[in-house]
Amino acid sequence: CRGQIDGVHADPAADDPADVREMVHERPVYRAEVRVVDCADLLGHGGRDPGAHIPGQKDMNEKDINLSYGQIIGAKLSGMGYDLMYTRVGDEYVKLSERGKMAQNHRPLPSVFLSIHGNSAVRKDARGIEIYTYFGQDAGDRLASKIIEAIQRALPGTKINADYTDGDVDKERDFAVLRDTPGIPSALIELGFLSNDEDRANLLNAGYRDRLAGAIADGINNFVGGA
Repeated sequence: CRGQIDGVHADPAADDPADVREMVHERPVYRAEVRVVDCADLLGHGGRDPGAHIPGQKDMNEKDINLSYGQIIGAKLSGMGYDLMYTRVGDEYVKLSERGKMAQNHRPLPSVFLSIHGNSAVRKDARGIEIYTYFGQDAGDRLASKIIEAIQRALPGTKINADYTDGDVDKERDFAVLRDTPGIPSALIELGFLSNDEDRANLLNAGYRDRLAGAIADGINNFVGGA
């Protein structure tokens, strides 16, 4: 999503983020002792905005990766009892400026906003998962930590490009989708570098995709449930 989001990676091999997909996760409502949580998936790119092209994939772009991961994460959360709402379910375009507004204007106010990216860099050796939050957002920091913890349990040995200078795993950046969701625990995750052979092969592998998407869903569930 060059031109959509400006950012700097702590990894010196990395360029700006290259893809975005957001998920909005609403506050829980208790009915008949059953927790019901409505979720909204905001899928970045789509339509006239394909995101970065995936090397070696003639007809596949980052928007397609977003959609495939979003569908699996949504299915995992649905299986946990969450109700989901998507901003797009096909090849449609949603303006970056509208994504934060959709979360802020929704009632009840979302309890989680998660933006999912496929990364890209000029240097082909740049690889690994990264997660970002906005400055001073402690709840976002906790959300990010829960997601990374779940990923490390599901995929031991996964490379995480962490920044522990402030005591936690996430990096803090002024991304629009994080800045535009004040009061909502928000995080932005880079799933891996589509420009890197190893990361790209993993992200396109169905088994890996299922485990990574499941871990992200588990991390969200653990954060919302206070685990």
